[in-house]
Amino acid sequence: MKSLPEARVARLAECHLEQKAGYDQHASFSLQPAPSSMDRNGMLTQFLIHCQKTALSEETIRTRFKVLRTMLNHGVDLENPEKVAIFIHNRKQWSDGHKSIAAYAYLEYCKMKGISWTPPKYHKNETLPFVPTEKEIDALIAGTSTKVSIVLQALKETGFRIGELWRCKWTDIDEEKSTIKCRAEKHGKPREQRISAKLISRLNALPKTNEYLFGKTHLSGIRWTFDRQKTALAKKLENPRLK
Repeated sequence: MKSLPEARVARLAECHLEQKAGYDQHASFSLQPAPSSMDRNGMLTQFLIHCQKTALSEETIRTRFKVLRTMLNHGVDLENPEKVAIFIHNRKQWSDGHKSIAAYAYLEYCKMKGISWTPPKYHKNETLPFVPTEKEIDALIAGTSTKVSIVLQALKETGFRIGELWRCKWTDIDEEKSTIKCRAEKHGKPREQRISAKLISRLNALPKTNEYLFGKTHLSGIRWTFDRQKTALAKKLENPRLK
């Protein structure tokens, strides 16, 4: 990942600190009083800048940042690996897969601070992925807000990963060929896919705030919006598969 300007890093930290939803919801476990706001914000900003310098993707940085923010908000002493391990182990809201992510997020903090720590191993339970029917996909496209609907239609027609779609630029659309190109992620390959005239029209209706199709909207924000809307739609259509 390219180095972000300091102002961008600072603003990213500010956005994380202001965020209300996500990791900190439904919390009940606490080890000790939380650090002061100034100390907590300083630690988080320092960690954010450290992660940015290691060339991690922005989504990975966001996830690790949120993990540490949750620990600090529950009074976990990040200088004490034993207490961190206890917190991760006792965090009932996290699956074993997510506990593994949390452990590696803290390991990155240990690298930054020069702390020796061997993360515990958590084994993710393998499950078959949920594959919605085409009828269910079309119901989601029809029943969500404009931007979410366009995202879902683009994913359906192209088969791109959400991260690949999010990095698509206006210059990646070829209206003459009715195609769109994506840059690969997660060891994939760049691809060019045909898309419908309807999708091209819907994409062109989006506001052109910068070079990217979906502008300045954060991917985590659209995921959160989609999660809320599909849950509401599942209730409306009486289809629990959509939750």
